[in-house]
Amino acid sequence: MTKPFIAIPGRISPEAAGQRSEVAVTRMTYIDAVRRAGGIPI
Repeated sequence: MTKPFIAIPGRISPEAAGQRSEVAVTRMTYIDAVRRAGGIPI
């Protein structure tokens, strides 16, 4: 079975001003979000 391609739009920023969650701010939570969704971060 293949894993899905998961795209999480956002930008890497040192601050969270105007962002809804950490996923859009820090690289580590991007990777965690992709893994939680069953994908492989690339």
